[in-house]
Amino acid sequence: MNLEVREIQVFFNNQALTPAFSYTFRRGFLYVLMGESGLGKSLFLQAISNCLEPNLSFKGSFNLAHSDLVYVFQDASTGLNSAKPLQFYIDEICSLNDISKSRLNDYLVQLNLSADLLNAYSFNLSGGQKQRFSILLALLSNKKWILLDEVNSGLDSENTLLLLNIIKREITEYMRSVIWVTHFNAEILKQADFILKIIDNKIIEENYLDSPKKYVLTEKLSDGNNLISIKNLSFSYNTSSFSLSEVSLEIGESEKLLLTGESGSGKSTLGKILATYIKLENDNLEFKIATTKIQYIHQDSFESFPPHLKVWEAVSDPAYYNGIISNRQRKTKVLDWFQKFDLAEDLMYKNVQQCSGGQRQRLAIIRALLMEPELLICDEITANLDTELATKVLRVLDKLNKEKKLSLVYITHRLEDLNIRFHSHYHLHNGRLKLVDKG
Repeated sequence: MNLEVREIQVFFNNQALTPAFSYTFRRGFLYVLMGESGLGKSLFLQAISNCLEPNLSFKGSFNLAHSDLVYVFQDASTGLNSAKPLQFYIDEICSLNDISKSRLNDYLVQLNLSADLLNAYSFNLSGGQKQRFSILLALLSNKKWILLDEVNSGLDSENTLLLLNIIKREITEYMRSVIWVTHFNAEILKQADFILKIIDNKIIEENYLDSPKKYVLTEKLSDGNNLISIKNLSFSYNTSSFSLSEVSLEIGESEKLLLTGESGSGKSTLGKILATYIKLENDNLEFKIATTKIQYIHQDSFESFPPHLKVWEAVSDPAYYNGIISNRQRKTKVLDWFQKFDLAEDLMYKNVQQCSGGQRQRLAIIRALLMEPELLICDEITANLDTELATKVLRVLDKLNKEKKLSLVYITHRLEDLNIRFHSHYHLHNGRLKLVDKG
């Protein structure tokens, strides 16, 4: 049966958060839905799949039951309870849907997930692994309509292609239907049956437009002191086969360092080690830090904010309580950064949970910058942004690097977003770090 959506609009109290969306999705196709950050794409999918926050409501109608649709959150941690092992979810969903062990193993292989991971907890997984596990649960649900919300933001190109192959097979063999919300991704758009875009608050069909390929460019770094020096770093989690092995790295003053690698390679773990979030015990390790002013911006912006606070409070609290800004300065400072990152002033007085994924990501950047760091570690911070906003964010950070001598560690697998030059480019593969290029 087709999915007929009529005037679906999401509200907080009586305030409209989205336009009223209407469209007829035909069964058995891959639809890609695009649009600028903050337009309401996620809320639209959450409304028709009964996944809205309790304080949100919607008006409008659609012809299918909620039980016909399964929604995969943009922030994979949202749908996972960190107190339960992953095997709990597998046992529950397989028993409800009569899934055979062979079919489960097939999906694990296709999604590049090890069966050993099922004994772990969600906090043991990388962002990409959590995202693929959430997709696994959706596939095991046997629902005919799968709604994917920016699920490729935590996936490298190889795993994105794996997911595309699975989706095309599910559509062909099981007559499933997929609506995939994403920003520009050439491979996804090539595979789509229909490309939809939100223009003038309406969902309309778009033709596929290719984008020029971008390459990572490096520039020479002026001589200076090192902020961080690591030699012979090895690290592993007790509950995972993942490990970092013999990693050595130096980050200089004013350096822009690019860190790439496939999903699960250890990029986020290395970033947290550099930010001293993870305690190390290694006799052979040499770890020197010349600054305490380090800020780490999480890949998962949803988990990093208290949901009950107003935006201006949540963003400025760390800087205020650390004595960096006064109480009188808080709103003014936040608003100044809002203008730089294309955020509307009325967002200041909303709760953080009312913000879109792209808005929360920019709020996390502003919160970190208000702390006036000397080193900023950015973990996939443009994954939830459209190309235009990603470009703007990177240019602001590049300007801070040049004017304020802010050092950057920029972690990403989305090379198509890059529009600035870096001083060095490192790549992580199987826990080992390799220098790709240095200016």
